[in-house]
Amino acid sequence: MKRAIGLILSGALVAGLGAGASAAEPSGVVFQQRGDGAVLATPVGMTLYTFARDQEPGKSACNEGCAKVWPPYLATGDAKAQGDWSLVKRADGSLQWAYRDKPLYAYSKDVAAGDTFGEEVNGQWHLAFKAIFTPPEIAVTKTLIGSALANSAGMALYTSDKDKPNESACNDACVRTWRPVSAPWSARATGDWSIVARKDGTRQWAHKGKPLYAYALEAKAGATLGDGVDKTWHAAIVQPPSPMPAWVKIHQSDAGELFTDAQGRTLYQRVVRPRAAGGENIEMGLTSDDAPKAFHPVTVASAEDAKPVGNWSIVDQGGNKQWAYKGLPLYTNELDVAPGDLKGFRGSDRSFHTIMRSGEPMQGTGQ
Repeated sequence: MKRAIGLILSGALVAGLGAGASAAEPSGVVFQQRGDGAVLATPVGMTLYTFARDQEPGKSACNEGCAKVWPPYLATGDAKAQGDWSLVKRADGSLQWAYRDKPLYAYSKDVAAGDTFGEEVNGQWHLAFKAIFTPPEIAVTKTLIGSALANSAGMALYTSDKDKPNESACNDACVRTWRPVSAPWSARATGDWSIVARKDGTRQWAHKGKPLYAYALEAKAGATLGDGVDKTWHAAIVQPPSPMPAWVKIHQSDAGELFTDAQGRTLYQRVVRPRAAGGENIEMGLTSDDAPKAFHPVTVASAEDAKPVGNWSIVDQGGNKQWAYKGLPLYTNELDVAPGDLKGFRGSDRSFHTIMRSGEPMQGTGQ
């Protein structure tokens, strides 16, 4: 029922987004809270996005064909700019809401409230997002196991099971491997952030009472090699990754970690990239029912299996229920034999792309 209602809402969005009504925000936008911040959404819960090509203040770079795929979040004629909220006059004369100078859009392929199928499409579209407050020395970074607290260099931070609330048990030789995140003398505790007085007289940041550390053996931003060390060290995850169905697995390939089915067969999507008159890509994915014979639809195995979750949904393809990722139908390729095989994009049809675990835009390798 939820997704049926979502279809109706989505159709209304494509026709043109109204400003809605809210006492909290001039645009009617609501903030959907997550551990790493809040996602901006319409009053009915449909996710909003920003476009990387919107570089000129007060102007939208998404018009005509692009605006059909990414409907602008429109304001009424009497709307007034206020605080973080401003108005953009579009090419057709309508007014569009912008948050912190970034015009806001919905995504036509989002079906139900809370869907985020448009996240990172083409590497150009991003969630309209208000990040959690962090001290200047600390940020939030994306990792394969979720969004984690990080230092200013983007290196993931960790907590220890041996620590007591606002008290560090890591001293002497321990700090050679696990480096406390220093808090300046001018820093003050606020909200979820507190300051630990260390044994050596220095000060250390703690989040929700847990002292924070960087892992000395980590060399790459976004890596989480320290997670699970000695079964006592854990990455400071503030938002877990999007859930996936039980039948979806993760396998290593020479292109990186990717999604497969339960038998280890690589999952593909057919990605057609039509171009607008100006030559820009306006959409990451249009599906086709005439897949080459080597590609087989990933159909729903049973009623029990048919449970959409996270970015994984079910679409009707010619009367058959087929699994989809971010709204685009999924296929396997009969040439893939071993887990991690990628023969599907190395053939003559370069329109099929793999789905990487990294969460980056439907990367695939067949470009």
